[in-house]
Amino acid sequence: MRRALSRVAYAALVGAGTARIFRHANRGRLAVLMYHGLHAGEADAVMNFDGLHLHVARFERQMRYLARHYRVVPLEESAEPGAPGRVVLTFDDGYASVYRHAFPVLDRLGLPATVFVATDFVGGGGLMWWDRLRLAVRNTRAAALTLDAGRGPERWATGTTAEKVATVRALHARLEALAPAARGRLLDALDGGRPARDRALVEPMTLEQMRAMAGRGIAFQSHGVSHCAFGTLSTAALIAEVRESRAILEGWLGRPVRWLAYPFGDRDRRAREALAAAGYAGAVSCREALGGPGDDPFAIPRIAVGDPISHAQFVAALSGLRALGRLVRRAEPVA
Repeated sequence: MRRALSRVAYAALVGAGTARIFRHANRGRLAVLMYHGLHAGEADAVMNFDGLHLHVARFERQMRYLARHYRVVPLEESAEPGAPGRVVLTFDDGYASVYRHAFPVLDRLGLPATVFVATDFVGGGGLMWWDRLRLAVRNTRAAALTLDAGRGPERWATGTTAEKVATVRALHARLEALAPAARGRLLDALDGGRPARDRALVEPMTLEQMRAMAGRGIAFQSHGVSHCAFGTLSTAALIAEVRESRAILEGWLGRPVRWLAYPFGDRDRRAREALAAAGYAGAVSCREALGGPGDDPFAIPRIAVGDPISHAQFVAALSGLRALGRLVRRAEPVA
């Protein structure tokens, strides 16, 4: 209900010209868009419960809108003064669906973009841990699972789609806080160490796909090695993540790597210092806002785009109207 009301509200605001006013007022600011994967079929209620993967038809409409109304620039130009109405396109993780679905659209329209790659994901050919979790829970035929997610054996309901989504949400929060080894053991208990074969939505890019994209306006930058939240790492491990991921990517593609996207948006002073010491030019966060000339280059805000999003919601987000609405809601008193 809340989602439907949001779509109606933004449609009314955009129809009334409010987003156009915001777009004009914010024309000197920078919009950095954050995508993850794309899909071309029906949305999977469990695999895509949080809208991480956007339908390609929506994506193409968005790109055509950008090509008409904005100037899409490479991430490298984000730190430089530029013409009004600039937008940067970014994709996190390195899903193969970006090659299959986003790249043809971008190439056809001549739009540059940056893909932030977790090198273990692409180089190892496995799945992200949260995707293994979703696949295992979605595919189970059991009415419930008994798992130890850090608090002793617990029963997790999986009899219906709604129960599976609730279980995935709860387990994601638990697994994110676990050490990688403990997380791996729990996932092995779920899927027997053999993630399901029906994994096309969440499989990683290949090096061949990356190289094909790199030659046609797509830049590849760091998303760490393991996609571990930086705040959970020791300082030595954090430094290794930013240095090794950069070296691996430069070795794969023969191109400089100077930007990073914080895994899970998790950043602190140590991360900034490690990036600066390693020679990075900047980093992007998950904080929703339009960018401005006074922003810290190691904390560039982005605007998340995922399913389901209406075109009016997309237009509002680009204009800065959506971020203002969220700020107002956070400031509302709680009864």
